[in-house]
Amino acid sequence: MTQTVDQHGQILWDFLSEESELKPASCIIVMGSIDTRTAERAAQCMLSGLAPVVVFSGNCGRNTEGLFQQTEAELFAEKAVSLGVDPSQVLIEPKATNTGENVKFAMALLAEKGIAVDSVILVHKNFATKRAYATFKQHFDGIEVMVTGPSLTYQTYPNAIISRELFLHTLVGDMQRMKLYPELGHQMALEIPSNAWQSYLALRDLGYTEQIVN
Repeated sequence: MTQTVDQHGQILWDFLSEESELKPASCIIVMGSIDTRTAERAAQCMLSGLAPVVVFSGNCGRNTEGLFQQTEAELFAEKAVSLGVDPSQVLIEPKATNTGENVKFAMALLAEKGIAVDSVILVHKNFATKRAYATFKQHFDGIEVMVTGPSLTYQTYPNAIISRELFLHTLVGDMQRMKLYPELGHQMALEIPSNAWQSYLALRDLGYTEQIVN
């Protein structure tokens, strides 16, 4: 059973994970989550000189409510600063509770600060990068978008905070959203390969349903 679950999980990971060839951008937007390794990846990007400003966005979401003592944005920003990011380059957007709000609220904050954006690097969990891209393009189609996540694989992603079970439930939930959210106008539609959808259905039918939208 485990082998079958992992085979399906790997297929979902491969489809949902996107990694752009990065080049300098107007800004970096970091989407909060349970995974603080995203903040480490954002720090790497900033310290490499890929953008003059970084926005950390997130209040709490479906996996972090009650888990952190701060908002996701505040926690991630502190992590990045501890790794050497200049605090003067950091903006905090502490209200977003989902990917759509991450995009809209972060862009509104940048506009409020008078920062023009014609290209952006989105930093998120590996398997949320494709959905982040599709969400951003739904709302700001004229802006060049690049996406990146931590240097992790399907096998190395689970850790002491993110169990294998939570990881699999979240993969399945994100896959459902790739099909559902374009129908609701939340993100741009992207083609879903049949093998990825069949793996979603298989894992759903095996009970990985805790993160599914009802």
